Amino acid sequence: MAADEVVIYRENHRLVIEPIDRQPSLAEVLSTFETLDEDFLMADDPPTEPEDLL
Repeated sequence: MAADEVVIYRENHRLVIEPIDRQPSLAEVLSTFETLDEDFLMADDPPTEPEDLL
């Protein structure tokens, strides 16, 4: 087995040992992306006005 972590459980009269398929973390995935060389426009997003709902 070429896994760093395993799950061990009992299934009827057998002991089962299975490797854990670890998914890459978000940080690991994002580190593989190329840097964007684009300027982004700032959106005009003023705070909302309070409303009287009653």
